[in-house]
Amino acid sequence: MDVSVVVPVYNTEAYIDECIGSLIGQSGSATLEIVVIDDASPDKAMDKVQAWKGEAEKAGVTLSIYQNTQNMGLAQTRNIGVFKAKGRYIGFVDSDDHVDESMFDLLYIEALQHNLDGVSCDMVKFDQSRWVHLSGLSPAENTSVCNKLYRKQFLQKHDIIFARGQLFEDELFSYHFNFCQPKVKHIERGLYFYRANPSGICRNKQSEKKRLLGRVDSSRAFLARQYETGLLDAHQQECIELICRNFVLTMYGSSALKDKLHYLDAISQLFLEFGVEPKQSKQNSFFINSFLKIQKQKWRIAILPVIAWMKSSSDRTLDFEV
Repeated sequence: MDVSVVVPVYNTEAYIDECIGSLIGQSGSATLEIVVIDDASPDKAMDKVQAWKGEAEKAGVTLSIYQNTQNMGLAQTRNIGVFKAKGRYIGFVDSDDHVDESMFDLLYIEALQHNLDGVSCDMVKFDQSRWVHLSGLSPAENTSVCNKLYRKQFLQKHDIIFARGQLFEDELFSYHFNFCQPKVKHIERGLYFYRANPSGICRNKQSEKKRLLGRVDSSRAFLARQYETGLLDAHQQECIELICRNFVLTMYGSSALKDKLHYLDAISQLFLEFGVEPKQSKQNSFFINSFLKIQKQKWRIAILPVIAWMKSSSDRTLDFEV
């Protein structure tokens, strides 16, 4: 098998046909397996998946269906998919998204021609009113796993997995992957279509407070993982950047002020715990400098949601600093 695409399914009945149809309709010569895992979905999404078996067989696509006995969450369900996958290369698609008909064949051919450990493409973000081509992303921004193809052997060799039960799984996975010095390439074509859906698979019904606590736990697990694998010293600055980036972006959200302050204290303590405390420097990124400013002047936290509202309400681009 050339390519296996892992598709966790949870509560996406409205979109699953478009997702599976785009995978079964893949063009090219690469042999394809779709690994669908029912993460105890409460709706009828899996009934729709089952109905695609005939079409998959006609198209020469292997449709492998598995079921979790209980809801495991996105991260662990993806890990199960990787374990079950038979393909030489592995991709991930969220069940409320879809892909271009040529995506996985193009990525696979590129991977073979250049003996790559990973290959990615541009994403297109869409909702009911507009489509936005996301191109020219920096490595810190291009952290979704869904617009990529990974060599399974490389993931296994470096024990790269999704942190079970954690938030921002894609970023943690992607940073660990990049720390292991893979041979990679990017194709500047928008082949993955990401649905901006507030009720999608990446957004559950946890309270904002629990989500902030989850981010602290995720950051701790990430730093611990890098320490255990001996990668933390060499990639200390990247680790700081990741955690500061997630912290600052969260500050623009609607969480209660007291919860944001608790999040700041917890992240500050976490940096001390692992000896990777960020320091003031002209070479710092926007997010590291912003974190340091907020540490010194906590009142800044209160104005960030207002700035975000002003930006979203304006047709023009607002220039601002934290």
